[in-house]
Amino acid sequence: MAKDAAARPEIPALTGLRFVAAFLVVLAHTDHFFAAMQPGWLEYAWRVGANVGMTTFFVLSGFVIHYNYGHAIVAKGAPAIRSFLVARFARLYPLYLLALLIAVALSPSIFREVAFRQWCWRYLTMSQDWTPTLVDGRFVATLYIGSAWSISAEAGLYIFYLVLATPLNGLESARKTLWAIMMLCIFCLVFVGGYATGLWLDELPQRDWWFGLSPLGRLPEFLLGALIAQFFLVTSKAVFHAERHARWIGLFGVVWIIGLFLACYEYPNLQVVFGFAPGIAAAVYFLARYRSRAAALLDAPIVFALGDASYSIYLLHGFAIGYVMRQSPYLSPLPRIAMAWGLTALISILTYRYFEAPARSFIRRTAARVAAVKAGISPRSCDAMR
Repeated sequence: MAKDAAARPEIPALTGLRFVAAFLVVLAHTDHFFAAMQPGWLEYAWRVGANVGMTTFFVLSGFVIHYNYGHAIVAKGAPAIRSFLVARFARLYPLYLLALLIAVALSPSIFREVAFRQWCWRYLTMSQDWTPTLVDGRFVATLYIGSAWSISAEAGLYIFYLVLATPLNGLESARKTLWAIMMLCIFCLVFVGGYATGLWLDELPQRDWWFGLSPLGRLPEFLLGALIAQFFLVTSKAVFHAERHARWIGLFGVVWIIGLFLACYEYPNLQVVFGFAPGIAAAVYFLARYRSRAAALLDAPIVFALGDASYSIYLLHGFAIGYVMRQSPYLSPLPRIAMAWGLTALISILTYRYFEAPARSFIRRTAARVAAVKAGISPRSCDAMR
């Protein structure tokens, strides 16, 4: 089985950017512990930051998936698709299952709940976010592990990507890719802008799912990331005058993010989906194309290590924060928060190193051996070729 990223060099700054996205979510989930210590506008800013982080995750996911797998899926067909699905399962499922088991162990009474017995199969198959199903007024997607909705959405986006890979690879010039990026951004911004300003869809049933949780709602962000990856691949540094153009693109991204951030104080629904995506996509291209000071900061060893552990940070931070807050009710907020963040970082790095990465490697090795046996190749020969 082919290695998923063998043909593409790694872009370390994007790994560091994953940590930034995860930390924005952690910060927002810690905010209520020190809300009384800050003005209301700042408290609201942390919550907007969580949506910046989520959009960053989906845009980055689209970029990384297309950058690493797009050409192979189109060129090799079924074998590359199998490799893609195994690699994505190995990346997501072991830690996801661990988080689900921790949640159940901490609240064993949920075994007696009718809703759990009815819907646990959706969690086990990572499909809980694929429909706007409600249980006692809450979406099934957030019923047992609140943050796992995005992992379910991500799994759904992988299915969409298998359909999109061929047309994306068909954009063989920078001009065609830019047109596709522009058309996607214009359409989505008009749509989301109309929703945010109250022009339409005010009475849409389950709109929190459609405009926040749904794989369909997150698809444009993922697709924009994939289009940016295609633009990155069809433009060379020499032809595109990388340093000059990348700086302007990066500046556009920063201005867009700040401008929309401020606009969210007047129109809060601008943050729900896609609003931040053009600015984040520009920042991703800048970091990928140009070796800037920002890129150097993001691929510094400690940031890179936290970026590697960002999936663990995202899924496990709720457990760590909850534990620290329960054990330190009499401390002032700042020490409690510092301990919560420190414990989150420590647990996440250890989990990545001793569980997440080994489990991923084991699943992929096992899949490679099974594929080798089916192809009539000795498993030992398969191991030697790895």
